[in-house]
Amino acid sequence: MKKITLLLISLLIFHAQAQAYETFCSPKLAKKTLGGNILSLSGFNAISRNAIENVLQKEIKKETNSKFKIRINNFYGNNILNGEFKSIRATSKKYAHDGIYLSNINIETICPYNHILFENDILYFRENMVLKFSANLTKEELEKTLESGNLNKNLASILKKLSKHKKFYSFANVLLPISIPIKIDSNTPAKLTIEKIDSKNKEIYFESYILINKNK
Repeated sequence: MKKITLLLISLLIFHAQAQAYETFCSPKLAKKTLGGNILSLSGFNAISRNAIENVLQKEIKKETNSKFKIRINNFYGNNILNGEFKSIRATSKKYAHDGIYLSNINIETICPYNHILFENDILYFRENMVLKFSANLTKEELEKTLESGNLNKNLASILKKLSKHKKFYSFANVLLPISIPIKIDSNTPAKLTIEKIDSKNKEIYFESYILINKNK
């Protein structure tokens, strides 16, 4: 009975937290223009989207030495060139950078309108952005990550216990969420909140949300 109660409490907490993140999203919508509609009909949407996806994939590979697949859902016309887009999704089978080792990464925006700006080689966020982030940790990846010492102390403590005691999952989820301050870059602080930790195919699976506040 206690296990069932803990499970129900965890589910209620996760549902409430996930719903709450939508309140950070911008109510704005991309503006439609005659010129934008003409560009959309000409196939400009697909061309510009594919070009930006390729640039992002190359830059991430250069910075982290990890291969990501990027998919953007843009609006119409030249909105994407102005930094406006509906959603973006990044996936990777393996990630190894700066002492963090992960597999089966999935990162995607949850807001229907997003707006970023590059100005003097600095990335700015014109609206709040919320990202849902999930990934797996194999036993080997967990050991390497813990050895690096680059993990948040509270999270590292929980993961160490999870690796030794499988029944600890239910209790660990009651301790969640865990919020960790992170940086997108030197100009952009953000908050990563881990909402769920579970066992999946003999690996540790976790779900989290990243909140990036508007800074321009």
